[in-house]
Amino acid sequence: MQDAIDRATRELQAGDSRFYKTVREAWRACRCAELATMLEVLARKHGRPAIDIAKPKAWHAAWIERVREGNPLDLPGLLAGLVTQAVPRQASMVASCLDELARFSDDPLLVEPLITILAVEPASSSWNKVHTRLFQLLEAAGDPRAIALLAPAIDVVAKLPAGWSDSMRDSLARASRTRERLAAKFPDGVPSLPTDLDSRELLDATPAKPLATVVRVDELDALYQAVLDDPDDDGRRAVYADALQLRGDIRGEIIALQLACTPAASSKAKGLIEKHRKTLLGGIAKTVIATTAVFEKGFLVSCETDVRRAVEAEVAFGRAEWATVKRLKFRSHGALSSVMRSLEEAYNVPESALASLRKCTLPKLRLLELRQAHTFVDGESRGALAAFATTTNLPALREVHLSMPSYFGRTADDFTWLLKAPSVAQIERLVVTWNGEQNAIAGWQYALDSHPTLRTIELTSTTNRVLERTTPPARAR
Repeated sequence: MQDAIDRATRELQAGDSRFYKTVREAWRACRCAELATMLEVLARKHGRPAIDIAKPKAWHAAWIERVREGNPLDLPGLLAGLVTQAVPRQASMVASCLDELARFSDDPLLVEPLITILAVEPASSSWNKVHTRLFQLLEAAGDPRAIALLAPAIDVVAKLPAGWSDSMRDSLARASRTRERLAAKFPDGVPSLPTDLDSRELLDATPAKPLATVVRVDELDALYQAVLDDPDDDGRRAVYADALQLRGDIRGEIIALQLACTPAASSKAKGLIEKHRKTLLGGIAKTVIATTAVFEKGFLVSCETDVRRAVEAEVAFGRAEWATVKRLKFRSHGALSSVMRSLEEAYNVPESALASLRKCTLPKLRLLELRQAHTFVDGESRGALAAFATTTNLPALREVHLSMPSYFGRTADDFTWLLKAPSVAQIERLVVTWNGEQNAIAGWQYALDSHPTLRTIELTSTTNRVLERTTPPARAR
């Protein structure tokens, strides 16, 4: 073990950030408290401080960006910032941050900050999802110090106030089960520091140059990224499938079976997908309604999502896994992002999701259904709807659906913002939930005949009225 400490000293002196992983491997070999403390001291000394941004939404975005860099030296700053943001009203934001920390499993730096967050008194059962992630991370950290540190949370359960619901009590009571599992894993408790281990030189070391993060590129990661960069290339999927199968990863077999496209292979793939659905969904498993997920050639192509808090949407829908999805339906909050390069149909899209169209392109989006699109006055759009009305980033758009309980009282003139939008210049079909006066239909017919490419306008509500143009449409670009 002294050899590892000496090697870490040389790495740190040379400005190589891998020194941290070298010390962490030494800790993993013994799990002693002294080496855990040494890791904390080194990371605080050489990592970046907490993110200093006042507004929670902006802080959250910056925090997510930094944590995804995967540098363990940033953990003290990241965790310190998370502790300050861990208040009951921010349950969804805290839970989304904890999800990102799963990449740092088997690391003692997680334990004390997580215990601090565990002590936060929840205001409602919405905090239960925070507890779920805390207990998962505490167990994954593999630090026997957590056995004793969980004791206060266990004691609290017996003294909970009467206002706590049964689900809140049961949620915190999981502290006992987590401690039992850790105690079974480490029956001797916290080991002692190996004798004669000298770490003074490491703790005093100063890098000769700014620390450089050396990233080891895993072959599988590179092959996976290659598929996401060009989802239409089956050759890339086949190569990725071969590499996965060599490592015994079930995803490789599923990709290969679906690429084979024979009845027997398809049947077997279907069974494997049902068994390993969450594994296939990966980092978006908590966002996707699993029963709606459809996979083709081993990757997600269609699903419905359920994100209950707006603060989670931008992060959840910015993940790389969306690159292969062709059909997407939002049940609650949602967002559109540049990673959705395969997206062809988007349903029940909230108006707030349109803001991203100011900066991202969806090259294949053919059908767009907007939910509750109502922020327009006197034919002019407002807010996020204005981003859709002015964007040129939807080159394949052919159908637009406007879904509302009713557009009663609106006329075709009120939708001028839509009919003159650059990205709507090539649409062929417009569907509007509308139940206005019969004498207002002439205005819709005029709008249809005046639009260069529109073939039909469908006015739907209690009755369905399909208007067809009286002049030949232009060819859509």
